[in-house]
This record gives sequence, structure tokens and C-alpha cells, in this order.
Amino acid sequence: MITLEEISKLINKFYLDSEKDGLATRPNAVLLTEEQFEDLLIEMGVDEEEDVNIETILGLDVILAEGLEYPRVIKL
Repeated sequence: MITLEEISKLINKFYLDSEKDGLATRPNAVLLTEEQFEDLLIEMGVDEEEDVNIETILGLDVILAEGLEYPRVIKL
């Protein structure tokens, strides 16, 4: 189960890795499977998905993807 804290750690790692290359950029999107996204909704206290429309998490655009074992943050 993925948590918001783990997404935050991925953001920090992305930033630190990009800083090594002299770019110092933040990601602007997170890739998640539908199951991972549903886990995050539960953590945020959302019981009924139909009641909300979430497009961003921690400032990152949410992109649903299949076949991921673990979420990824990217710069589009």
C-alpha cells in the first residue's frame, strides 16, 4: 500500500537527483496504477470515489498507468 509520505519521499529524491545534474527541478506528475490511486484515496479519507474529482496529489498531476510495481514521479 502506497502512502502520501512515500510520494513525498519520491518527490524529494527526484529533486536531489536532479540537483546533482545541475538542474534542481521538481517533478510535476506522478504515475500510479488504479489500485495505488485508490489506496491513496483511502488514506486521504475518501470513501466514495464518485463524490470527488482529484487531479493532483501533493502538487503533482495524477497519471494512471498500468503495469507499475511502484509509483514514479516524472517531469513532463
